[in-house]
Amino acid sequence: MIVEGFSIITTDPNEVLEPFHNRCPLIIEAKDYERWLAPSEPSHLPIDLVRTYPAEGMKAWRVAKLQGNGPHLLEPLTDYSESARTFVTEQ
Repeated sequence: MIVEGFSIITTDPNEVLEPFHNRCPLIIEAKDYERWLAPSEPSHLPIDLVRTYPAEGMKAWRVAKLQGNGPHLLEPLTDYSESARTFVTEQ
């Protein structure tokens, strides 16, 4: 029997994320994808890639509360009286 599933690995937040949450999903840089996904012996796992993503590679801004779908959900919020969420992205 094959069981399909997934896991979300988290790390400590960087300076960009820390004001919003006490942890961050692991972000693997594109240059490390192959190494992360390659089969390996348990004694040679790429554990060094489990680290906090550099703050210099991210930015964050307030966005409107989720309503519908579309690119407007990622636009920076200008009216801070409106209920808001924070959007974070790699630069």
